[in-house]
Amino acid sequence: MTARVIEQSPWSFDNYLLLLRELSGLEQPRDLCFASVDFWIKIYNIPFVKRSRALANIVGNKLGQFLDYDQSDVCGWTKYMRVRVLFKVDKPLPRGTVMKIGGERIWVDIKIERLPGFCYAIGCLGHVLRECSAYDEEVPESELPYGTWLRASPMKTRNGGGKPEKDIENKLFHDLREGGA
Repeated sequence: MTARVIEQSPWSFDNYLLLLRELSGLEQPRDLCFASVDFWIKIYNIPFVKRSRALANIVGNKLGQFLDYDQSDVCGWTKYMRVRVLFKVDKPLPRGTVMKIGGERIWVDIKIERLPGFCYAIGCLGHVLRECSAYDEEVPESELPYGTWLRASPMKTRNGGGKPEKDIENKLFHDLREGGA
């Protein structure tokens, strides 16, 4: 049960992030560190032929720390690659990154699944815009460096663990690759 709760993270309450860790029970409370959280992110603008676990690892590590790559889209027909990345909670969330792909530098947009409330002025988790001491109220929200556009709808999952259900096209493609149908 505990492993499933951790696997289905991140969790939030009243739109505030809850940081959870699996414990053995032998830890000292003073040694516990809740400084990071992992999210599934959707990475956009990657050419179809360049999508791979290796590239997901590179992009994930540029944004935070790569944890996992969702390979359920075997056809590569979605608009994005899906990667699980560990972020430090005391750093601003990334909005994307520049990648050199096929000799060309491109901006790679991201969207973060199950993203709770965060500050649109400085991009940090832990507080929202109306609670931010750094926010200049004369700046309209539309001109802030962050916004609701950073949120992605979570994928529908069969087991709730963040891995999406395979759709009919992916199953058919897989069956054809394996020689059956």
